[in-house]
Amino acid sequence: LGGLAVGYATWLIFGTTRGINRLSDGVRRFAEGDLDFRIRSRGRDELAQLMTSFNRMAESLQAYIGDEVSRAEQKRELELAYRLQNRLLPPVEAFAGLGKVSIHFNPSKEVGGDYYDYFHQDGLDYILIGDASGHGLAASITMAMAKAAVSSLLYKSVSPSQVLPQAHTILQQAGLVEQFVTLQLVCVDRQKRTLKLFNAGHPPAYLRTSREIRTLRLDSFPIGIFAG
Repeated sequence: LGGLAVGYATWLIFGTTRGINRLSDGVRRFAEGDLDFRIRSRGRDELAQLMTSFNRMAESLQAYIGDEVSRAEQKRELELAYRLQNRLLPPVEAFAGLGKVSIHFNPSKEVGGDYYDYFHQDGLDYILIGDASGHGLAASITMAMAKAAVSSLLYKSVSPSQVLPQAHTILQQAGLVEQFVTLQLVCVDRQKRTLKLFNAGHPPAYLRTSREIRTLRLDSFPIGIFAG
């Protein structure tokens, strides 16, 4: 009987030691970055329950780390998109010769549909201000499409009065769905000292003189909101 008791105690100690070693090995491998490692757990004793708890903790931590990596990657992608979008915007020096110009650009997110631009074509200066519906990447892509359409039309010497209507047609043909763009195009003729304003659903501009500030309201629909 004494030998049986000693044998049982030896088996118990060996089993416990082996379980502790497996648990220790699991902690070591997980700490080294082996996030897929799980401990094979048998029985229902406290050590087995501890192994099961370790596995559950490992799964939760792995999922959390995965989410953190995904968020970090998304943040890097948004930062890259932010830098790329900012490169599309002309510096204030591009407006030299038009008088005193100041720019304040502060989008609500890293990227979005807020936009301004400057073009010089056929002796005329063009200022474009726009905003695409929505926020984030979808809005920024929509605005990039609008920029491409308007710049292409201006460089083809399309009449200023036809730039926004034709841009609407181009974006409709490109499959603009559930998105629209408000645009305001300013055409400045330095020689004639004239300024023409064309609008597509954008909020009104303001004309400041030495005596007053006038609201330049041109009621119109945004680009892409209606077919045709």
